[in-house]
Order: sequence, then structure tokens, then C-alpha cells
Amino acid sequence: MANEPLAGKRLVQITEKKTKTQWAHFIEKIAENYPEAEKIILVMDNYSTHNPGALYEAFHPD
Repeated sequence: MANEPLAGKRLVQITEKKTKTQWAHFIEKIAENYPEAEKIILVMDNYSTHNPGALYEAFHPD
């Protein structure tokens, strides 16, 4: 779940398993909601799938 309390927004994704790839695609979904943003600040827990390496696995750098 992504929450933006001051704007009253919440983005929820329910999946059967919690994988690194699913988390990376959820981050992509968050970014798609803010196309003009230069920077998006995330406050996350330390769940094992929440790491930058997951982004590289899901979206290979060009």
C-alpha cells in the first residue's frame, strides 16, 4: 500500500505472494501516478523484497 495522507490518496495492490519483481512493478505504478515529479520520496519498512536490487532485476538498465 502506498499512502499520501495530505492529498487523501492511497494506492493498494494485493498479490498472492510478495516478490521482488511485484514490488518493483508496484514502485513503477506509483511513479506513473506522478509523471511530472522529479523526485518521489518513499518511506518503507525493511521487508526483504524492498531493495534497489529488485528494481535492477525487474527493469534491466539500458
